[in-house]
Amino acid sequence: MVSNEEKQKKIFNTEINKFSFLAITGSILFTIAAAINLSNRTIQYLRAVNWFFDYIFAAVIALSLIPIALSFGGIADLYFKDHVRKEGMQGRTYLLIYAIGEILKPFTIGSVVFGSFAILISLASRAIGFRKIDLMLTRIKKITDIKVGSILYQIFGFYSIIVSVIASIANAAGDEEFLIYLLVFNGTIETILMIMIGVKIIVDVTIIKRYIKRKKIKPRYMRIYGTIREK
Repeated sequence: MVSNEEKQKKIFNTEINKFSFLAITGSILFTIAAAINLSNRTIQYLRAVNWFFDYIFAAVIALSLIPIALSFGGIADLYFKDHVRKEGMQGRTYLLIYAIGEILKPFTIGSVVFGSFAILISLASRAIGFRKIDLMLTRIKKITDIKVGSILYQIFGFYSIIVSVIASIANAAGDEEFLIYLLVFNGTIETILMIMIGVKIIVDVTIIKRYIKRKKIKPRYMRIYGTIREK
C-alpha cells in the first residue's frame, strides 16, 4: 500500500515536471515558428504561397504560446505568492490573448476594422505578456538565490511595436528604400529574438524547477491541505 508521504512526493514531482515539459514543448514550437516566420518574410514577394505561411505561422505560434503561458502561470500560482503569483498569472492571461490575436490576424486581413483590431490585440498583449513574465522572473530572482529573467523578454515583447512605429514614420516620409530594408532585416532580427526567447524560457524554467526541488517547495494546495485528498 502506498503511503501518504509517497503520494505527496509523487504529486510534488509530477506538478513541476509537468510545467517543465509544457515550457520545453512550447519553446520548441516557438523556435519552429521562428523558422516559419523567416521563411515567410523571405518569400513574401511570392504572393501565391505567402497566405499559406501566414496560416501556418499563426497556428504554430498560438500552439507554442499556450503551453508557455500555462507553464509560467502554473509555476507562479502553485509555488510562489504575492507579487510573483500576480505577475505570473497576469502574464499567462496576456500570452493566451496574444495567441488568440495571432490566430485572428490571417483571418481578418481583408477587413480594415477587424484586421486592425486583431493586430492591436496581438501587439498589446505580446508587449504586456512578456513584460509580466519578465517582472515575475525578476521578483523570483530578488527573493531567491537563482538567476532568472532577462531584459530580452521585454525587448521581444515591445519589438513589433517599435518596428511598427518606425515603419509608420518611414511610410509617412515616403522613404520606400528604408521600408524595403526594414522589411528584409525585420524578419531576420525577429527570428533571432524568437530563437533566443525559446532557449531562455527553457533555461529559466529548468533553473526554477531545480530550485523548487532543491528547496522541496510543495504546490500551494499541498501546503493548504497538508495531505493529498483521496479521489
